[in-house]
Amino acid sequence: MDLHTAIYPIPNHNHLFIEFPSIKPVLHKNNYDNIIAFLMAHINFMIASYSSFELHINLDKFVLSDFHHHQQLIKDICQYCLTSSQKLDVICIYNYPSILDTITPVAKPLMDKSVIDKIKIFPKDTEYMDFIKN
Repeated sequence: MDLHTAIYPIPNHNHLFIEFPSIKPVLHKNNYDNIIAFLMAHINFMIASYSSFELHINLDKFVLSDFHHHQQLIKDICQYCLTSSQKLDVICIYNYPSILDTITPVAKPLMDKSVIDKIKIFPKDTEYMDFIKN
C-alpha cells in the first residue's frame, strides 16, 4: 500500500492533504494502525517544521457506508487531531458530500469543540488545489 499518493504534504507549507479517493481502495481495519502512524508522522513533521499544521481532506467519493465501515479510523484521526489541537490551524474539507449532513450529529460527539470550530467546509467543485497552495 503506497500511502504517499493518498496522504502527502504540500511543499513549503504546513498543509497536509488526505485524498480520500486514493486511500479508499486500501482502507481496511487491518491497516488502520499503519495509516494513523503515517498520518501522525506527517503531522509531527509539520509541527516540528512550521509549529502548526493544517489538515486538508478531499472527500470526493465518500458515501454513508464509508462512514460506517471506517468509523474507528475516523474516530482515531479525530482523537489525534484533538491531542494536537493547539497546533492545528484548520481542517478544510473539500468535495463535502451532502450525506455528511445526516452523519454530523453522529460524528460530532467524536470530536472536541476546539476541533469542530476549526473545520471549514467547501462544497463540491471547489478548486481546492489552487486554494491550498496559496
